[in-house]
Order: sequence, then C-alpha cells, then structure tokens
Amino acid sequence: MRCKKDIVTRNGYRPKSVHKKQLYLLQGLPGVGVKLAKNLLSHFASVGAVMQATESALSEVEGLGKIKAKQITVLLECKSD
Repeated sequence: MRCKKDIVTRNGYRPKSVHKKQLYLLQGLPGVGVKLAKNLLSHFASVGAVMQATESALSEVEGLGKIKAKQITVLLECKSD
C-alpha cells in the first residue's frame, strides 16, 4: 500500500471530554467505528498503546480481524516524504 499525501479534514462534531476525544481519534483509523474504538480502548487502555500495537496484538481485539489489523498497521507505519 502506498502512502497518499491528501489533506483530509474532519468537520462537524468536536468531542469535549478526554475519553470521547480518545474514541474520536481511534475512529479515524481504517475500519474503526464507535464499537470497535471502544473495544480497542478497553483492550489496550490508552490510545498510545493502540498506536504502538503490533498487527497480531490488534487482531486479538474483539471485532477486529486480521485484515483490519493489517490496514491499521500499514497506515501507522507509512512514512511520509
């Protein structure tokens, strides 16, 4: 997968609490909705831990299979020029 250099903005809803900001951030990952964001945060306890998780560790989260885990790790490991 190639890294794209498109600029994307997220308009509209802006969460206020730390917990909701964490969920909002995780929902920006590929294939992650509200329920999966909650599962990720519950499983790893912090956004930082999710971002540092390996593909195999991500695939252990309920509702997150190997394909989504791969998509997330590819995005997180993609280097920009």
